[in-house]
Amino acid sequence: MDRGVSSSRFFAFVVIMVAVGAEAMSQKSALPSLGIRKPTDSSYGISCTYYVSPSGSDRNAGTFAAPWKTVQKAFETASAAQTVCLRGGTYLQYVGASAGFNQVERHSGAPGKTILFTNYSGEIAVIQGSTEIYGSYVAFKGTPNDTPNCSATHPCGLVFEGSSGYVLNAVSIMNSAGAGHVTFDHVEIRGGNYHAGLYQEGCDNAITGSYVHDNGVQNRNEDNGIYWSKTPSDCKNGGLIANNLVEHNFSKGIQLYAGASASTPAYVTVCGNISVNNGAQGAVIWGDNNTFIGNVLYNNNEIAGAAAGAQAGLYSGRSNLVDHNLTWSASDSGGKRSGWYIKNGCCLKNNKIADPLFMDPGHNNWESKPSSPASQYVTHSCDSCK
Repeated sequence: MDRGVSSSRFFAFVVIMVAVGAEAMSQKSALPSLGIRKPTDSSYGISCTYYVSPSGSDRNAGTFAAPWKTVQKAFETASAAQTVCLRGGTYLQYVGASAGFNQVERHSGAPGKTILFTNYSGEIAVIQGSTEIYGSYVAFKGTPNDTPNCSATHPCGLVFEGSSGYVLNAVSIMNSAGAGHVTFDHVEIRGGNYHAGLYQEGCDNAITGSYVHDNGVQNRNEDNGIYWSKTPSDCKNGGLIANNLVEHNFSKGIQLYAGASASTPAYVTVCGNISVNNGAQGAVIWGDNNTFIGNVLYNNNEIAGAAAGAQAGLYSGRSNLVDHNLTWSASDSGGKRSGWYIKNGCCLKNNKIADPLFMDPGHNNWESKPSSPASQYVTHSCDSCK
């Protein structure tokens, strides 16, 4: 994504410099570039402990020659410091949406010994049926991860697709009573039909470099792309939402919200995201001590018209920092739809209304032209994330 001086450098810069998310980002080890990897070849930086394939069997040993069939089998078996590689293909939903999540991870890794799930290099694994995470120190990482984020034009190899039917989020992180440290990095999340593509409650969790799109079917208030909910009262790293493309979700693109609380979620860093064409606002901020900086919000809220049709809203908090974000509405370039709605809270400063000059919005190409104001205005703001 060539954004002015260099969008790829901008977004990489954002992630590196977000100290608030340092612990979450510590799980973000180097991943292999696209290419076919032999089962015994660790030159790409990953050595697979177990393998899963849509053509396998859960009665198998989980080896390259005899892989398991379901992600649930891998969830039930893999432990700290082990890596599960998902062969290409579609892992079909087999649990009815009304019955619950298709796969549930209850195991945890340990500090420095994360349980890693990744697609096998050069192959695309599509996990159908909603996924729920209760464990801590668990990472889901798609390859390749050498682009700022996944998108329609830069697909990554690990895809989560929500359960069919209006029942469940595509992905839920539910470890608010645990240590957290769950990372989704360079994955695609789509088709969540209830509340969110990714919903989280917890501490030290992260979603980075991912493509979160086309989630929600019913509720303009709740069916969001990324829905970051409550954080524990003693949590000083409420998580990291960075460098994601959040596109065409039924309601809001990114929402920090927990029952209209003015104190939680807290200490969440939201940085370097592009939120476009969502049915309601591109972003909504509740809670306190959150950092929302260097994001681009474009042509959101055209359908719902919530919060005076604004691109984003600040609703609570005495110590939120909302700084150097770029907003724009092509249908109302000089009016309220292009800016922020402020109900309560502090503090908005140095935000700008300007066309980000995407390459081809009509064809969902969100790369920016060299003359984009994001390069002159948003890029340098990343120092504030330190």
